[in-house]
Amino acid sequence: MMLIALPFAFSALGAPMVQTSRSVATPAQTVQMQVVTEWRPENLRIEAEAVWLGETRTVALRDDGRPPDTLAGDGVWAASLNGAVVKLLPLRLYIVGDGVPRTEVSATVEALSAPTDRLVWVLTGNPPQVRRVPVALPTRPMGLAGLASVAAGFGWIGVLLLYVGWLLQRPADDGPRA
Repeated sequence: MMLIALPFAFSALGAPMVQTSRSVATPAQTVQMQVVTEWRPENLRIEAEAVWLGETRTVALRDDGRPPDTLAGDGVWAASLNGAVVKLLPLRLYIVGDGVPRTEVSATVEALSAPTDRLVWVLTGNPPQVRRVPVALPTRPMGLAGLASVAAGFGWIGVLLLYVGWLLQRPADDGPRA
């Protein structure tokens, strides 16, 4: 399936949509990848190879301060891929450098679940070893509508507690009345 990156549209839920050659619009997905390392041989390069809907894509992770990387030379290498929504993404990480032939350091199948997934690995040692690390999910700021529903929930809990308290303080019934 061939993807056309532009134009982007937005659905009612605010998720970005990407135009494809076969359909009007399908939800778009972004995978952000980061490799953190202090190990820096001369001219180190890190590459990610993904199979996205049957298409092999190779992207170079960079530590040069250009997006998606945030700070040059900090040891955090970053890249991103986007396309139509996928649930599973076969992914391989390679390193290449002076004196280091192209070496596969990770081969995984990542389960994706959000419009933007963030995958992080730590690269250490010589010989190089990589391990996947968990990343905390980003929190969403709560808007006014969210705060109102939380306040209403607490209000109903308060009403329920007052009613239970009133029931417990009532005198016991002596039986049926004539």
